[in-house]
Amino acid sequence: MNRLTLALLSVCLLPACGGSGGKERPTEATFKVTVSPTDAKGGKWDRMGGDSSAPPDIGICVIARTGKACYPDTNLLRSQCPDSLTCTFTGIPIPAEEFTVQVVDVDAINNEEVGQGTCDWDDTCTIGESKVTIE
Repeated sequence: MNRLTLALLSVCLLPACGGSGGKERPTEATFKVTVSPTDAKGGKWDRMGGDSSAPPDIGICVIARTGKACYPDTNLLRSQCPDSLTCTFTGIPIPAEEFTVQVVDVDAINNEEVGQGTCDWDDTCTIGESKVTIE
């Protein structure tokens, strides 16, 4: 077999065999969250906390058949990105199949759901009043 034939076979067959041309699903992902400046009713976030001009305090949960895990902490008592419209979560474990993402405005008294919806790795989804990209 000459070099040209071998090179062409490599280019055509490697992606099908999981080579460098195809993406393999990871066990962890990065979630990039962008939240709308207003809630679903057109109001500001953090109305309940007394600071109606503050952007949301972003937290997320990943919900799968195996259970629910929230970040940055299990009970969402604090935010990954306080007073921000954008937030990046790295190293988040993901299930082997499509899952539900819940975006939360973490508040001292009562957390407010920004949205909840089905999404997957290597996708961008609109979830309530937010957009989530999972890489």
